[in-house]
Amino acid sequence: MAGALLIGAGLIAYGPLIALFLGFVLPFPPMVIVCVSGAFCATLAALASAVLWAGIPSVIALLIIGAVLQELMRVVFVVLYRRTEKGFGVALHRSDLGDPLMPAMAAGVGFGAAHSLCMFGSVLFDSAIGPVVYYRAAPVVAGAVMPFLVPASLNALGFALVNVRLTLLTFEMMTKCRRWYVAFLAPTALHVLVAVMGLLM
Repeated sequence: MAGALLIGAGLIAYGPLIALFLGFVLPFPPMVIVCVSGAFCATLAALASAVLWAGIPSVIALLIIGAVLQELMRVVFVVLYRRTEKGFGVALHRSDLGDPLMPAMAAGVGFGAAHSLCMFGSVLFDSAIGPVVYYRAAPVVAGAVMPFLVPASLNALGFALVNVRLTLLTFEMMTKCRRWYVAFLAPTALHVLVAVMGLLM
């Protein structure tokens, strides 16, 4: 049962990202580099948030600053990607999806994978080598317990898909807006809203 639970939770959390990677990223080798670069940028944003963690006593303030740092890193990524394309003098991707959807999807998969691995990877690994943690389910079913992996995997999936969508939105806003800070506002506001809602749930 524990093995099936681990596999199921892993597929819930990472299955859609794996499908996006295999379908949209892997067939185009330059997009694999974009995906890995997106994951690196997400890791840098998480590192900056972690450094600030000790100095900020308020959880809400930390969530807002973390969301701002992640969105700022997305904007930096888009700017660097555009400069790289100009430097090569040719689009780095060839597909029917069109610009900017393909690099945005690849970068979004990278951002989502990094966030999901940081958030859920340790939970999955600890459950694989140790006992599976259970907690009381909703009071509707008296005495029912649920493995912690189930809601944690759904949470990781949600955050991964939100990261993909935010990256798509950032690419779209950076294409439509002339000023980077205008393109920065909409994804940041959406990210802060999702982060605060996640805290309240």
